[in-house]
Amino acid sequence: MKVLVVGSGKVGSEIARDLARSSEVDSVIVADAQAKNLKNVRGHAKIMTRRLDISQRKPLLAAMRSVDLICGALPGRLGFQLMTIAVEARRDLVDISYTPENPFKLHAEARDQENIIVPQCGVAPGFTNMCVGDASRRLGTITKVRVFVGGLPQKPTPPLNYRIVFSLEDVINEYSRPARIIEDGKEKMVDALSGRISSQKFSECTRNVRVYYAVPRPC
Repeated sequence: MKVLVVGSGKVGSEIARDLARSSEVDSVIVADAQAKNLKNVRGHAKIMTRRLDISQRKPLLAAMRSVDLICGALPGRLGFQLMTIAVEARRDLVDISYTPENPFKLHAEARDQENIIVPQCGVAPGFTNMCVGDASRRLGTITKVRVFVGGLPQKPTPPLNYRIVFSLEDVINEYSRPARIIEDGKEKMVDALSGRISSQKFSECTRNVRVYYAVPRPC
C-alpha cells in the first residue's frame, strides 16, 4: 500500500513515521508547503518528501491519484479544501483536522463514487472511538462508556497551563464553537464549555479539573 500524508508538522510527521514502520505499507509520500517541516521525516527508507502547497491543485491531485490512501494533517482552516480535492481525486482519506466547514457537505458525492472520507479523526473524536471499538471487540457488550480528554501536562506552564501538541487555532475553535451531543436519545447542539459534568483528579500530578462539553462537531 502506498500512502500520502499531507502536512508534516508535529502530528503529521509522526503519522508518517508510524506508517513507514508498518509492514502493510510499502511507501509513504509526505507533502508540505514548508521545506523545514519536511526535514522532520527525512532519513527513513520508506519515506519520500514533496514540497507541495494546497493551492497547487493539479500537482496535488496527481500526487493523490498515485497512492492508495491519503492522510490529512493540516490545520483546520485547510482541512475541508483537502477533503474536497481528495473526493475529486476519488481517493480514500482519513483527516485529523477540525474544520470550520461541515465535512458532511461532501457525503453524497463521496458515497455515490464509493469514496471513503473519515473527517476529524484526531484524538477525540478519533483515537478515543477506536479505543472504545477495540474494547467492545475484546470485552463484548458495553452498556456505558465515559471518555475524558484534555491536554494536561505534568508541569503546567502559564498562561494556558496546556500542552500544545497540535494546531492551537483548532484547539481554540474546539472550545468556542457549539458542541453536538446526544442527550436522552436525542441529538442537539449546546454551547461549548456548557453542561459541566463533574470535577476530576486524574493523577497525583494534576489538580482537580472541571469537565465540560467541549469538542464540537458540525451537524
